[in-house]
Parts: sequence; C-alpha cells; structure tokens
Amino acid sequence: SYYAAASYNINEKNRLELYAAGAPQRHGQNLYAQNMSTYNHEYTEDHTEYLTASEDSSYFGGFPEEGMQFNQNWSPVDPSYVEKQWFNGKLHDRYSPNFLNERENFYHKPQINLNWFTKLNEQLDIYSVVYFSGGKGGGTGTYGAVYRRDANGELGDDDYKFYYGPSPWSWDWDETIAMNSGPEGSYWVDKDSLYKETGQSLGILRNSCNVQWTIGAISKLRYVVNDQIKTSFGLDWRKAEIDHFREVRDLLGGNYYDPRTDEENKLSDFWTTEEDFERKLGDKIEYYNTNNVGWLGGYAQGEYSKDKLTATCMGGLSAVKYTYTDHFVDDGTGDELVTETDWILGYQGKGGASYRVTDDFGVFGNAGYVNKCPIFDEVINDWTGELIEDPKNEKFFNTEAGFNYVGMDGLLNVKGDLYMTHWDDQAKSYEHETEEGDEIKIFVAGIDSRHMGAELEVHVKPIPLVKFDISFSKGDWKYLNDLEDVVYELPSGDLDTLDIYVKDLKVGEAPQTQLAFGTTLFPVEGLKAIVSYKYFCDYYAAFDPFSRQDPDDTEESWEVPAYSVVDLHIIYELPTIIKGLRMEAFAHIFNLFDETYVQDATDNSEYNSFSDTHKAADAEVFFGLPRTFNAGVSLTF
Repeated sequence: SYYAAASYNINEKNRLELYAAGAPQRHGQNLYAQNMSTYNHEYTEDHTEYLTASEDSSYFGGFPEEGMQFNQNWSPVDPSYVEKQWFNGKLHDRYSPNFLNERENFYHKPQINLNWFTKLNEQLDIYSVVYFSGGKGGGTGTYGAVYRRDANGELGDDDYKFYYGPSPWSWDWDETIAMNSGPEGSYWVDKDSLYKETGQSLGILRNSCNVQWTIGAISKLRYVVNDQIKTSFGLDWRKAEIDHFREVRDLLGGNYYDPRTDEENKLSDFWTTEEDFERKLGDKIEYYNTNNVGWLGGYAQGEYSKDKLTATCMGGLSAVKYTYTDHFVDDGTGDELVTETDWILGYQGKGGASYRVTDDFGVFGNAGYVNKCPIFDEVINDWTGELIEDPKNEKFFNTEAGFNYVGMDGLLNVKGDLYMTHWDDQAKSYEHETEEGDEIKIFVAGIDSRHMGAELEVHVKPIPLVKFDISFSKGDWKYLNDLEDVVYELPSGDLDTLDIYVKDLKVGEAPQTQLAFGTTLFPVEGLKAIVSYKYFCDYYAAFDPFSRQDPDDTEESWEVPAYSVVDLHIIYELPTIIKGLRMEAFAHIFNLFDETYVQDATDNSEYNSFSDTHKAADAEVFFGLPRTFNAGVSLTF
C-alpha cells in the first residue's frame, strides 16, 4: 500500500491538501463453501441429524473427511506446464509453477483527493473536495469444459468424463491441459460428443474484469447562527464509467478458445469471420458492456443545543441516472446497443434528540426515513439491455430510543437502547428457470422485513487493576409478507407469474442473539492483558427470500449451532528510548481454546444439499478459524 500527501496554506483563511492512496493486491481465494461433512465428520455427528457411518453406508455421501483447511479452488499442476497468464492488459508469470488457482482476485483502486478548506469568518466556513478514483482488476474462474475428479480420484465414466457430482471434487489441470493440447480427433470430451479441433481449448481460465473511473466533487458549508444553533449544507456530484467484461486468462494448453462450443455462451454480433471466433489470450468473451452512472445529491442539517437538550435534524435529496452500452449486441442499425434511463429521485430525512435528565443520566431518541434510489441491476437488465418498467425505490424507516448512565465518578458507564427498522420493497434481479428450461433474468420487488431488538453495554473499572466490558443484544428479525402474482416476461413474449412465500420467516445470515464479555488486567504500568468471550446464537443460515416459491415450503432456514469463542490479547508499551517514538509489543491468540464452530452458512445449498429440507445435511458452510496467533512490535512517531 502507499500514501502520499502535501498541504499548502494559501493564507490564514485558506488551505489546500492533496493526497493519493492505494493498495494493489493479488490473492488466491477459498470461495466455495462445503457441506460440513467435507470438513469435519466428528462435528457433523455431534451437532446435526446425520446418521452415523455404521447405520448408513451412504453417510456423508460416501466421501472422506478432507479437513478444516480444504479449499476447492486450487489444484496441483505439472511444473512442465510453463505458460503465462493474461490479466491487467499484459502477460504475467503464474504465481506458482506447481499449482493453479481457479479463483484469484486482483485489483488496484487508487484515489486522489484535492481538499480546499476556507474559513470566511468566525461563523462561516466551507470544505470542498474534488477527487478521482480509478479501479482496475477482477476475479478468475473456469470457462468451458474443465476436468474434475471426485473424492475417490475418478474422472467419471466413458460417456461423461467431466465429474459434476457432489463435493468434495477437485480440478484436474493436467488432464485438461492434455485434452487441450492434443491433436485433432484425440478426444471425445462429453456425453454430447463435442468434437475437438486441432489447437482448440475446450476449457480455459477466464478473468471477469471491472475497469472503472469516478470523478466527483463535494462541498459542505457550515454556518454557526449563534451559540445554540449550528447549520450545514452540502452538495455532491459524481460521474462514473465502469467496463464489465470477461477475457481469456489461460488457454490451458491450447492455442485458442471457440465460444461456439456451448450454445449457452453469448457471442458478439460483430464477430463475422472464423478468426473472430478464435479467442486468444486477452480476448473478450461472454459479455462486454459499459455502465455510466451520474449522481447528484444535496442536504441541509441543523443542530440545536442548549442546557440539557441537544437536537438535530436533516433532509436530503438524491438523483441517479444510468446508461448501458452492450458492445456485443447490434441494435439493428449496425451500432452497439445503448439503453438510457431518466433521472431517478430519492430522498431521506433524519432527526434525533438527547436530554440530560441529571448529571449522570440521559435519554435519547432518533428516527429516520430513507427512500433509496435503485441500483443499476434494478433498473436495467444487463443481459438484454432492457429497461425495467416502473422500478421501485426501497424504503427504510428506523426508530431508536435509549439511555446513558455514568456513575462511580466515571468508572461505570451503561448504555441501553431499543431499535426497530422496517425495510420495505426489497428488490432483486435474479436468474429464473422457466418450465421450458430457459434461463431468464427477472426483477422482483415488494418484500418487506422488520429488524427490531434491544442492546445493552456496560463498562466498569471497580479498581485500577481491572476493567470489565459487557455487551448484549437480542434481535427479532423477520420477513413480513408474501408476494402473489409477480408478473414476468417469457422469451416468447408471453407473460407468466410467480408467488413468493416468506411471511414470518426469520432473516438469515447473522446471529440474532449475541453476548460479549471482556476482562482487561493492568498488572504493571504499560502492560495490559485482555481476555474476551463472545457467544452467538439464534443464527439462521442465509437464504434468498426470492427463492421461496413453494407454498408448502414454510420451514425456517437451518439454525446454526450456538457457539462461543475466547481471544487473548497482551499489549506492552515499551519504555521511551527516542523522544517522539512510541513502541508497543503485542501478542494475540484468537480462538484460544481451539473451538470448532460454523461461522457462515447457506441454507439448502444449490451445490451441496442432500435433500432440500432446511436441515444441516442441506447447508453449505465455512467453519471459523482454528486457534491462530500473531505477535510483533508497532512503532508510532
């Protein structure tokens, strides 16, 4: 990472600041969650309804335990394969000669800001910034026919060599490279008897790229009316352009890839010769479009403070406009397809107040309403370029009320609050398979949910050597309604409808009950040791509410077993040796007792479910990290 900054005082009332920052990165990924039996049989037996191996020979699908560090996104490759890979506009050496990552992320998004601070007088000042942000990079994956092996090392039968059964499977790069580099007629590669031509890759690695730039300007004016009233006003303008495309990253032994090998692949209307269809390293495949986004916003805010009362209120307006250009689609006149929206408006309002009842006790309340502009995918179908008719803005209404108490001369601090948030007209664009087997993208809006609960925090330091921190939260998060007769268009032009059934189901993907307890010891000057205990429960696996289209499917998503984790942190401030230099030695042990627990879960996995009954056997998971530690020295100057 890098950071550079400079400032210049023009005069007593004006100052300029310029800075640039960025962090180029490249890393492999562990992207595919697994059925828990893939990672750990013992945990699966202890915490789920699975049968034991002695009771059913099909236990865990008949697959072995792969261990907690199993990662399906890489496999070894023979080091005799020495080809380079294409990304970010040029060829690069592979990360390792001994393995290939199916999934790799690479990105660099620098930002440059020019800030202008001006103080016109004691009551009025203005802060403005103009900025540029550029982004370049993407993520990788397979494309076409790439060999897999099942957990027993088998490729599959003679008619279907590409294994597509349940996990844990693994990529076979060497077999794929041999297939791609073989002569004409040497391989019949799938059950549909797809024939391979000389030099043709039937399976490759691709990049899914995002190349973008954003320019913008923000200006805030702050005006102090008097000792009790302060105001601020702001304007925000942004413009962005984003290129989305896929390109050939690694031909895996061949000389070119022909997308016509799969009728589901999208081809460009502007490819007219045989050479156009022979896609080589860096050539675009599957999709290539440009999204342009325009943004305007503004707000006004006021704050009143007198004696024991403080109150604020604000209101804001926003507007967004989208343009879509599909560089693969002819609009019928020989030009690229362009779709443009009108300006779409949104608004928000927020307010709150706090009152100090006594010197030790205060109460507060807040409320807000946001009418949010839809994102790009909720306005334009980026598969077809079609405008979505009458897109709905999502709405958020939030209320909160609570108290603060400070006692024991500041050694005790207690904060509690109640909250409720309504999220209305939740919208989504997603893939849908018609009764005829066609994959289409449809747009649905109208699901409502409510998040409400209570939170409590306590901090107390009864003696100088010890401090205790306690926090607790209890939520009740659920969906409020079903949807009936949602209309969507079929490829034929006819209309069809679907229903969605989620009323009263719990919202997934986060624990709704959480408890944390921390103890900090100060045994000697400069040394502190922190032991923290965290407990999580009422954790329902993530699921897509738009997928619940069966009226008989009303069961909650799988509930993740409750778990707790203990961490230990030791920090020692070293004696000062050089004036202005502060040094700390630290050591951290995470998951001190090496607990095994599910940290993330998806209900009824599309890839790893055995029966689609919202049970543990049907979820895919990531386990939490085992015991890990780090230690070092930090320098501050």
